[in-house]
Amino acid sequence: MIKTKIFQAINHVLDQNDWMQDDLLTHKNKTITLRLDKNLFDIQLYISEYGQLKVTEEMFENKANLVIQLNTDSLIKMMFKQEPEDIDIHGDMKLAKAINEILKKIEWDISMEVEKYFGLTIASYFKKITSLLSKRLKQISKNIAETAVEYYQEENKIFAKEYQVKQFNDEVDQLSIRLEKLKRKMQEIN
Repeated sequence: MIKTKIFQAINHVLDQNDWMQDDLLTHKNKTITLRLDKNLFDIQLYISEYGQLKVTEEMFENKANLVIQLNTDSLIKMMFKQEPEDIDIHGDMKLAKAINEILKKIEWDISMEVEKYFGLTIASYFKKITSLLSKRLKQISKNIAETAVEYYQEENKIFAKEYQVKQFNDEVDQLSIRLEKLKRKMQEIN
């Protein structure tokens, strides 16, 4: 019963924010599992064919496109505004980034909806958890992007580092100066 109430509250809030459909339409029919302590408590989300995010009681098990897993210690740290240590995100990182962006754009206070159903204490904990989860997703997305850039700079040498571009420009300037000197010498000889 409590789980059903939580799902109703979350879906009510998600339904009010249909603007997210544009952001999630490319991820339609994908699934997300939020997992506490390796199956202690799971929240299953899916993206409808119209791009609307929904909570469901259907279990996706290992079929979820994105799994966000945190342990009880991390959950408690998040509740008390401390940096969580163990949050694992597996699966579709593009979907994780899209979910992170959506969480940043939501402008209403979800704790008011939770408060209506469960009271002020649970609403304040819920607000802390969702806020810290959003921050963590943002940090992970940033780390992945930085790692990708570093990989392409170090291993594949596709992207040039700033000092390499400066060095190249300096060498071009030196060649231009030498070419001008050579032209002047050639004119003196002729």
